[in-house]
Amino acid sequence: MTDTDRERLEAILTDPVRSFYLEPEEMDFLRALLDAKDAAEAEVEKDRIERDAMIEQIRNSQIVYDEMKVKLAVAVEGLERARDEIDEYIKQEYPLDNLVHARCRRRDYSANPARATLAQIQKEGTDNETT
Repeated sequence: MTDTDRERLEAILTDPVRSFYLEPEEMDFLRALLDAKDAAEAEVEKDRIERDAMIEQIRNSQIVYDEMKVKLAVAVEGLERARDEIDEYIKQEYPLDNLVHARCRRRDYSANPARATLAQIQKEGTDNETT
């Protein structure tokens, strides 16, 4: 129903001469038709507002996600540098290739907190990619 159709119907309903020729049931039907159109337009507007709000929420979530990805990349890079520095220190601490130094290096490599944290991040990353 276009606006001109609506104007015509309202003109018929409000004009005593034109409405004289309509049965009461026809007048009620026309009024109900106008009311239904108003309700449908209001529902469409409400849905549009909700859709726009959801789109804005998705955009904001994407921005936060991108920021967190960048922060994670910086953190991983820092952890990799820390792991490498600690590993270098361990190599300097136990330089010989005898069994005692090899055992101490393995022990300290596995105890390296940066190595453990990186392993946990990589494990969670692969877990999230598979789900």
